[in-house]
Amino acid sequence: MAVKTENVELGVCDVTFDNLDLGATKGGVEVSFETSTYEVKIDQFGDTPAKELITGTKITVKVPMVETDLDKLLKVMPQARAVTSGGSTVGLRIGTGINIDMLAIGKELRLHPTGRLASETKSDFGLYKAAPSANFSFSYQTGQERVYEVTFTAYPAPEFADELCWFGKKPELIDVFWGRATSSNPNEAAIEAFPGSQLRAQRQGPISFALEAGSNTTLWLAWPTDFDTGFSASTSVINTLTNTAIPFTAGTDVSVTDAGGTTRTYKVYKSSAAVTAAIQARID
Repeated sequence: MAVKTENVELGVCDVTFDNLDLGATKGGVEVSFETSTYEVKIDQFGDTPAKELITGTKITVKVPMVETDLDKLLKVMPQARAVTSGGSTVGLRIGTGINIDMLAIGKELRLHPTGRLASETKSDFGLYKAAPSANFSFSYQTGQERVYEVTFTAYPAPEFADELCWFGKKPELIDVFWGRATSSNPNEAAIEAFPGSQLRAQRQGPISFALEAGSNTTLWLAWPTDFDTGFSASTSVINTLTNTAIPFTAGTDVSVTDAGGTTRTYKVYKSSAAVTAAIQARID
């Protein structure tokens, strides 16, 4: 067995939530994965499982915050409201929090090894959409720090194909475009003008081709070449109303420059035939 000791990791981490550094911790940050399954049983096999299906995954991160910082506590307590004076937070008001939608307040949580450069992401861990709940008790006494333990729960992130978390480098969100066009080969401006577009970490996901005035009946798709692996032009676009494939053929490659100045080569596809109806579809 070849042992790579450089892959053995230990040490503390820095925690940021919605780009706010949560500061010092006490006792270590704990990440928990819980996978629930359902055992399928049939009479012929008795109590022996015939097979087993994953029914869900729950990921939580416990952060024992140790800094008594009102702005940080406000950030991790959804039921808290700030008392301000002169533009600064001078106190917190704590309510019941009844009916607060935890998904709606979900933000990115990132763990990064302390002392590493920001560019060194190999050992990073993050939740795309995490919501905090505070569960702590503390005392005012000598010889004991006040620890505020906050548990962050991961929820599916639609823009990341409903994923929960990532290890290492965070996947990048890049524009995927779709729409109708009369041109035989739309250029960059035409592609960016398509009415359908979304920042995604992959090509897969729902798309909608609305009816448009004029003769724009040919359907077009465009995404970075990095997203193209495994795509089949003839079978990978599915009409969700009929559960049948919409055949496409490859068009030309087009260079597209995003708002940040990054230029990428996009793979462009067009439908094999004109489609005059509105279409609800998905890209597999």
